Amino acid sequence: MSYIASTKIIRIHSPSGPKSPVVMWRMRAPEKKPLVKKEKPEEAYATVRKGSAKKKIHPIKAMREFSGRQLS
Repeated sequence: MSYIASTKIIRIHSPSGPKSPVVMWRMRAPEKKPLVKKEKPEEAYATVRKGSAKKKIHPIKAMREFSGRQLS
């Protein structure tokens, strides 16, 4: 909870003269905050580029790369 101060001049008719302003404190409900923070649109999605995707290579073509080599 938080408090709000408001100054209101209370005029009481008395023979001693006018009274000084009185500070009145009132309680206020806290501000509502979201449970989940919203992400900025540019941070939420990554840029997808054509060159970053892996190309599918047929397994036989991949094995041909190693056909001429011998283990030492």
